[in-house]
Amino acid sequence: MDVRNIATRRVMKTVARRSAVEPLPVVAQDGTRPIVVALPDDDLTVVFERVAAFGGRANVFVAFPDWLALIELTAGTGAQEASPVQPIHEAISMAMYVEFLKLHDSPVTVTLSASERATARHGLHQVAYAF
Repeated sequence: MDVRNIATRRVMKTVARRSAVEPLPVVAQDGTRPIVVALPDDDLTVVFERVAAFGGRANVFVAFPDWLALIELTAGTGAQEASPVQPIHEAISMAMYVEFLKLHDSPVTVTLSASERATARHGLHQVAYAF
């Protein structure tokens, strides 16, 4: 089994066990709670594209070997501008983005280019795996 498949299974098991107590924060207009699973080495631009495919808002889980980072991400035209807007390099990995979010206590808006913008609302949530 490949690493992404294993990470996705672990995320879904964790979500299933915690959803009644702590529901996922991002809720789509239709009432669903979209989930995007990312690996620490995934590029942020790829994750932006996945979130955009869900309508621009999703619960993004970054699956580290021993913990999960949960990011409430809004990508594309729906991203709000938090102060200040931080330009970042387009080749940033999700692990680096998580480290960046750890430095901020409030929503952060980042831009990869003039057209690609994302807001991480309420920063970062650290989640333990449910085994």
